[in-house]
Amino acid sequence: MRDMGIGGTGIDMSDVMVEATREYGFEATLVDGHTHLESHPGAFDGIFVSHVIEHIPPAEGERFIRLAARALRPGGRLIVITPRTLVLRSIGAGFWRDLTHQRPYPLDLLVALCQSAGLTVAEAAPDLETAVQLGPKDRLVAAIRRIFIGSELHDFLYGPGAHYIVADRPAAPER
Repeated sequence: MRDMGIGGTGIDMSDVMVEATREYGFEATLVDGHTHLESHPGAFDGIFVSHVIEHIPPAEGERFIRLAARALRPGGRLIVITPRTLVLRSIGAGFWRDLTHQRPYPLDLLVALCQSAGLTVAEAAPDLETAVQLGPKDRLVAAIRRIFIGSELHDFLYGPGAHYIVADRPAAPER
């Protein structure tokens, strides 16, 4: 994004991560997300949150989305990526192995939270980049397997391990 002339600031609660980000030449601030969003109403054209919301205590998840919506300028965009716990390997090999994970955020819940915060959901889907990567021969096997076990079970066993939502703050009405 920097190469495209788009500015940005990273935030993290880990001083190690903030320092590493700065070593790569990017701006980063040591602060928690709630505090940062709360102190910057209407300040951002976009907010990108990748694998963060699942670390927030359940009572604070809705507040986080509301603060993000409030921190966007009219026409601004929020993107949230989080583990997809409707996939066996995500549940068994990932999500609950991280002791800092507080709760999963299924896609329908993220949609409801964004809409409740006044955002318009532009897109909400599994992140296909996080699916089990298959070679040409394996894709044929997967297609045959999908026929015999059904799409839902196939997706549960082999589908994408994350999903995302893209939501926009409505633009200010023209006068």
